[in-house]
Amino acid sequence: MSTMSNHERNNIVPRERVDPRTMTKQGYNGNHLVLKVKDEASTITNNQTNESQLIDSDVEIIDSIEWADPSNIYASNELAPRPRFQIPDACGCYVDRGQCCKDESCVLYACQEECYECLDECCNQRITKKQWKKVEVIEAGPKGKGLKVLENIKKGNFIIEYVGRAVQKAYLDRLFSRYKTERCLYIMALDGSVLIDARVRGGVARYINHSCEPNCVVQRWKVKGLLRAGIFASRDINAGEELSFDYKWERRRGRAATKCHCGSSACRGTLEVAKSMEEEELERQCRTHWCKPPPESIGVHIMNRTIRIYSEQHHEYFAADVCRYDEKQRLHLVMYRSSLEEAWEDLMKETWELLDEEAEQFVIAKKKRVASNQEHHGFQASPQTNASNNSLVPIPSSAELTNAVSMRDFVNYFYVATEMKNQLDAKGFIANVGRRFGCSVKIDRFSTPEFPSCADEQTRRQQVLETSPDGIGWKLIISGSNLEKACGFLGNYISRQENSQLQRGTGVSVVNTTGSGDIVNLSEIKEEVIIPRCAVDLMKNKLPGVRERCRNVDFQFAPSESKSKHFARIQLQGSLASDLKTAKEHLWSVIIKVCDDCEAPKTASGFYKDLGYLGGQLSPSQFQLLLNKNDSVNNRKIEQQSSSHHLHRQEAHEDLRQQSFFFASFESTHRCSIWVQSETDMGRVEQNRVVSEYDSSVTPRMVYFACDDIATIPKLWTLVEQRAKDKAKGIRFFHLGPDRMYQQLMIQNSGRFFEYLKQVTGALVSLDSITGDHLRIDGGNAGIDLGDWNSEQILTPSNIACLAEELIRIQIEIYRDHCIRQQKCMFGRDWSIAAAVNHNHQTKLDNSSPDPKSLRMTFKSCLEVAKIVHKAEMTPSVGAHAAVIMYRFLKACPSPVGFKQREVTTACLFLADKAEKAKKWKKLDALLEIAYPVFFPGSKFHHQKQEAINFHHKVLAAETEILSSLQYDICWGGVEWIIRVAEESGHMAQPQVQNVIDVVLSGPVLAAGADLWLKYGTEYIFTAVAGFLDVDMEPLFEALSLIPLKVSHAAQLIADSVEANGISRKLSGFDGGKEAFLGNLKSIQRVCMVTMAQSNFRQQSSLPSVPKTSVTSMRYQLVGQLDMNHMIFQKISSVLLNKLLPQMNAICAESQCRFYVSLNTDSVEGSHQIHDLVLMGSWRALSIASHLLAERCAENDSLPTPTTISFFKDHVTASHRLPCSKSQVGLLSMKDVSTLDGWEGTVQATTTTAQTNKIGGKACMAGRVPVHSLRTAGLRWWNQDFVSSPSAALYEIPCLQERHDEKSDSGDDTLLKKLRNLSKLAVSFLGKDALNQDFPNLSLVLNNGGMSSKVANEEQCSPSFWAVSMQRWPPEKIGNREQRTNSKTDDVTSSISSLPSLTGFSPSALQELQLLTQLHSRIPSPWGHPNFPLPIGVAVPPPPSKADKSSTPASSEFGKAKVEDMFSLFRSSEENERNARKKKKRQDIASGPHLVFSPTPFLLTRILQLSSKKRRDASTISKEESRKGDSSAHCIPSVLLASWFHDLLSALVHCHTNHVVLRSIQTDQLYIDHSGVIKLAGFYRATVLPPQERDTYVDPLQFCKSKKSKTDRQEDHEVPSPYAAPEILLGSLKYTKETDVWAIGSMVAHLLLGKPMFAGKERSSLLVAVCKIVGSPSEYNYPDAVKFPIELSKEYKRDVKRAFKRMMKPEDFTTHEKGAIDLISKMLHLDPKKRITAVDALQHDFFQNYTENCRDSTFQSQFVKEWLALKRELVLNGNDGSEKKRTLKRKAMLEAAAAADPMADSDDLYDMQDILESASSKKRRRD
Repeated sequence: MSTMSNHERNNIVPRERVDPRTMTKQGYNGNHLVLKVKDEASTITNNQTNESQLIDSDVEIIDSIEWADPSNIYASNELAPRPRFQIPDACGCYVDRGQCCKDESCVLYACQEECYECLDECCNQRITKKQWKKVEVIEAGPKGKGLKVLENIKKGNFIIEYVGRAVQKAYLDRLFSRYKTERCLYIMALDGSVLIDARVRGGVARYINHSCEPNCVVQRWKVKGLLRAGIFASRDINAGEELSFDYKWERRRGRAATKCHCGSSACRGTLEVAKSMEEEELERQCRTHWCKPPPESIGVHIMNRTIRIYSEQHHEYFAADVCRYDEKQRLHLVMYRSSLEEAWEDLMKETWELLDEEAEQFVIAKKKRVASNQEHHGFQASPQTNASNNSLVPIPSSAELTNAVSMRDFVNYFYVATEMKNQLDAKGFIANVGRRFGCSVKIDRFSTPEFPSCADEQTRRQQVLETSPDGIGWKLIISGSNLEKACGFLGNYISRQENSQLQRGTGVSVVNTTGSGDIVNLSEIKEEVIIPRCAVDLMKNKLPGVRERCRNVDFQFAPSESKSKHFARIQLQGSLASDLKTAKEHLWSVIIKVCDDCEAPKTASGFYKDLGYLGGQLSPSQFQLLLNKNDSVNNRKIEQQSSSHHLHRQEAHEDLRQQSFFFASFESTHRCSIWVQSETDMGRVEQNRVVSEYDSSVTPRMVYFACDDIATIPKLWTLVEQRAKDKAKGIRFFHLGPDRMYQQLMIQNSGRFFEYLKQVTGALVSLDSITGDHLRIDGGNAGIDLGDWNSEQILTPSNIACLAEELIRIQIEIYRDHCIRQQKCMFGRDWSIAAAVNHNHQTKLDNSSPDPKSLRMTFKSCLEVAKIVHKAEMTPSVGAHAAVIMYRFLKACPSPVGFKQREVTTACLFLADKAEKAKKWKKLDALLEIAYPVFFPGSKFHHQKQEAINFHHKVLAAETEILSSLQYDICWGGVEWIIRVAEESGHMAQPQVQNVIDVVLSGPVLAAGADLWLKYGTEYIFTAVAGFLDVDMEPLFEALSLIPLKVSHAAQLIADSVEANGISRKLSGFDGGKEAFLGNLKSIQRVCMVTMAQSNFRQQSSLPSVPKTSVTSMRYQLVGQLDMNHMIFQKISSVLLNKLLPQMNAICAESQCRFYVSLNTDSVEGSHQIHDLVLMGSWRALSIASHLLAERCAENDSLPTPTTISFFKDHVTASHRLPCSKSQVGLLSMKDVSTLDGWEGTVQATTTTAQTNKIGGKACMAGRVPVHSLRTAGLRWWNQDFVSSPSAALYEIPCLQERHDEKSDSGDDTLLKKLRNLSKLAVSFLGKDALNQDFPNLSLVLNNGGMSSKVANEEQCSPSFWAVSMQRWPPEKIGNREQRTNSKTDDVTSSISSLPSLTGFSPSALQELQLLTQLHSRIPSPWGHPNFPLPIGVAVPPPPSKADKSSTPASSEFGKAKVEDMFSLFRSSEENERNARKKKKRQDIASGPHLVFSPTPFLLTRILQLSSKKRRDASTISKEESRKGDSSAHCIPSVLLASWFHDLLSALVHCHTNHVVLRSIQTDQLYIDHSGVIKLAGFYRATVLPPQERDTYVDPLQFCKSKKSKTDRQEDHEVPSPYAAPEILLGSLKYTKETDVWAIGSMVAHLLLGKPMFAGKERSSLLVAVCKIVGSPSEYNYPDAVKFPIELSKEYKRDVKRAFKRMMKPEDFTTHEKGAIDLISKMLHLDPKKRITAVDALQHDFFQNYTENCRDSTFQSQFVKEWLALKRELVLNGNDGSEKKRTLKRKAMLEAAAAADPMADSDDLYDMQDILESASSKKRRRD
């Protein structure tokens, strides 16, 4: 219920004017005065019901406030005139899901003001439209009549308005005179000058009764500037329930308390409220300072003084201030402090007392509150009169004087030691003295003997100092009215504690002197609870009811001892534990309800802030041990979080979740909240001054708990206390945090890893049962002597625990890399865990919680994104992509500085629109024009205004900031694959799928939060929304490989968002609205729980299987299986293994396979260990690796016969169970990448001996990256320098296993060798610098005994660079074209020509990376699709600096290159060519970002060049050699041709099933890796088919232009490609799937023939060449093309096979090529409708035979032989060309000679241009 200001309270009806003898109920709470009539029962309903209204004859029901009629001059003047209308400003809200202005998001709604002239959908006109609920008048028993509701009402809903006659306040006396014979009145104060009288004319709201637990509240709302009193629901109300609100009457002198008949459980007994905390504090301070004044003091002498007047009705005093004095009537005008109301009182007839503000004891008490270090003086009151100023000094009463005299010989102080003082404070005895006896205790500290007034006191002080352990004593001084009882109470406990400690021999001394007092029962049990400050007043109202129910327990408010006053303490005291337990539970339920009513804030654990029961107390040292301040590993992080925490406002409690990993984990594990008062808040403040401070070094820390079941608090406290004891013993606890996901890997194999740690370090490691995410590390009692390495260095038990912790961290890092290699290797992080993981300081993610305001703005931005996407007619998935980018940015940068939310929103939408290819993206100016009215409703966007230009600049700057913060990780998997799986599963029809997708991409679901879109993902959102739309979810669990529990969580998040935002539009196939939508939440959760409870679900969920009906998903599994074959060489001796391991890196690099070694425990060969060597990869990689292993083995060391197994299902199962680990993107800096020398200095240099220009080429450059740069970029998993094991466990790594062939050493030597091997592993894995910095104990082992130099030498021997292949991103040609397009301005953008860009970051680059992400993410394999290059990372140029701008491009490579002449007479042609190539590469590298791939040495262009050369040289091979099967007679061997044909079609099928059309396929876009696999790259020209063209045939000739512009001719095959489809040659601008099939067929024909099958210099000649082979257009052969003019000399018939026979030699036309030719002929149809599709082509018999041959060892051996031979030819081809050398040397000599003389330009003797041109022309003719 809203409150009133003091000014309003003072202007309301004085209560003293109401005669309590004529009123049975009356009340006023600052909002309304209700005087209620008790009539016989009648049924009354509002004007909206059609029922008969039974009303009394003297009561008229009205539905609006009756104001004075100014036109009626005979009307009564008591009615108040209607105030003038005040039209409020427009709220600016817009319609969302059919409604607006429905919550606090509307500015008028938040200010409790109704809208005016708003939209028709406005929901903030409830009072104006009289949207009353159906109510009925009922008989309410002793309360008289009441009002019940006839329908269900939600919390906060408007019920009815309190109406009646508007009476001016000046006529209130007339009303009382008129109704003086009435039993009750119905009057409510509307404001300070107007009252509502509903006695004769009023609404039915007059019958609402009072209740201490009300369900309604009265609020004042402004309607057109007029205040209106509305009744609103304070909670959910069921139909038939009686309405009530709390009258909250104030206690008034002169009026007896009114008994309450509400009958609620928390009834306080009366309608009056209890005293506030301020009133109780005033009474406590002034309790002993009131005196009875003499009769002559009445008059002006007591003006501006404080008095208290006794009330016979309440039997207590009421404090008041004397304001005025009327000398004629001898009356005083007083203002009562409790009600702030004025009244004239005759003090001659009243019993009253005066506050002795001038007496000595009051002055001293006041000084004590100001200065706490002044000592208390006894009560010495002597009446005096000051004659000089004639001021009256009050005389105390006789009882007070007697008490003062008796206290002269009474000693009211104690001397105690520190321990006893802490016990008294901790157990609440000091607080009880003030609460029970009205006394205060002052505590003074002393450490040296002083000179007190008597010798006995000197002796007592000396005894305390001698027996106190810390040499400090404390003096407790008690003052107040009941000193004897207070001293007896305190002294009784001190005496007992002294006796018990002396019996135990502690020798604690307590010296005291007390008077005789009452002995207090000390066996009572005490409990304490803290509550929020906002709940104190309500709790005081509830406390009488609690006391009535729990009579055997005492409930008292205790001083909070807090500076901030954010909480209050309630102490419970009882004799029986059972009574106290019952009281605790009841009080807890009452407190929870009170906190609900007052909407108290909550903590991160879900419990109310500053709420909890006392569990126990910790000493300061124990509390510090539980914090992480003693943990060196996490110290930096904790300090950063703590410093950021103190920037906020001071809280009363410690932020334990930020300061301690233990407390954060404890709260999460046990579902509780822990509260400890902050050090800065401990103390006492009075009158805004600190009067006492607490010493944090000695004050115990009280620990409070809040949980659902308070009976578990003792158990929780025991756990916390046990942890403190363990920490005190030196036991370390390693916090796993986000790395808890590796906990299952650590405990596998019966905890063998922990046993290994015990063997190596001697430390006992186990899981912490208290928190669950900590490891308990006990270093034991013994140390480790480093022996001969360093006799002075010993690892202590503490260091041993730290050493074990370091090994755990190393194991976690190895697990992390292992999981990445098994799950996701592509560029980008796993956002489901990225927000919580911050392992490396280079990671830019921020773990701090975003600002709630920022979150609300983000949710609103998602709704705006959905509107912009709809208005701009973008693809709906663009909105979801933009929301994902926005949530990622919020995680990476919770509070972006310098940008507004709308600028970030527009930048995210701009990036998402550019990345999607389904529709042409919109330039920034067009996007701003659409988005601006959404951000500013009713406004228009003007390009010419400076505001628009600034907005443009800000959006581009925000885009740059987003890309930088996310490290270019903005790609998203999309929803297309979910649609395909759902449709192909057969469980959902296409309309159902479309409805679900519409809701998934709607604004309310987009605004459901980052947890939904980042943690769960689109598949969980789709399934949850399907459940909301009454779709069966169980088939989707299996189809999408989902965990039902996560679906339930996702559904809850969606329901919360829809509850707040509604549903955007009506859904076809779903009849219900918002209520029906949300009503399905419980059914969704029930289905998820039932599915999770199934016994076989866990086994089913471990494998991400898909239904057999999903053909696409089955194809994805088969493609993912290609790289999951395993080849096992079993039972390899350790001797042979040691010979092979140094060569394995080179073998794996040349074969593109991975390997690991496992110990074979089934067999042992003598004293040697037996191992199994396991290779993993495609069949080609395994075949090549097996061949290379056999070559490198000696004759006497033969390898065992390998076993090839397809472990796809096992691998998918294992990888699915592995935790997600990729928390870093993989961003490299171009300054760390060297491309001048190719792969020199890497492992790839041993496998490829070609020159730099022979590797990759321009499209795929070869480079090398330092290993430390890979670690920094998060690509450490890519470079594995050590031999791993199948499980990646330390105890299975070969280099760490014990060798039985060595001589047996002592146990210490073996231990030291293990530590040495671990140190070496850490160096190879993390680097020596990281080892010295983060692993000091392992570094200590490494740096002793000369091991550091040995490891350094070994580290130098290992490659320090890693080979990579790079592709310009985007390609240089595309980037230049985008820059040219961006520089052009049309009429629309001419006004903003000063803008730097209309495109921002390259759209082609974003689209290419987005397509690669989507294509790879479909395949259930960590390496994605094998026929597309997998981007491992992105290399970006460093930001330009002044030094970079001043330096030349030649000096940009590592700062060492020098500017020199390119050609010289003194260099060879190879050197000149190499220098020219280096200069060109420097310029290319410095110009833009690059995509980083695995080493890919060859392009298909070089294969075709070699094929052309072999064809020219084929004439020299005899027919006999050809018949013998010599492969050199063929251009491309048949084995390689079949493999590459399969690769190309597999890539094309994957593109077409994902609706991607490649458009143009060039040979320089096809990369070939070391294993001979073709990878399709260059997606910058690809496009995505729109939905309407995906399942239907589109005639490409409909998109032909009759006349093309110059630009169109340049862009559309100015030089025709030999692979262009005939419809493209005819002028079509539409690329389809059929054009891709033609291009692949033509390219394979080129490989087969050694030359292009269709050749032509122009479009027409190439079209003629096509028609010669595939036939001329006719009514039977592409009739749609007949209308196009084609100049043909004659009609040609289609015969592709015959053309192959004519173009190939008969001896070359073998059976291997027949199947390929048949398939090519089906792909090369003139009519696109008759061409075979890519999916059908992959099912051709040719590929069926190929799949069977791939399992044949003979076929595999033939592939290896042919591929390795071709690689050697590619590497060595051209190195011995003498003609090329002579040409280069001649050219270098001529140019050097021309540049030698500066006058060469004017001398014909050195003009060599004609010679150079003639040489070039000769070369062209020869070629």
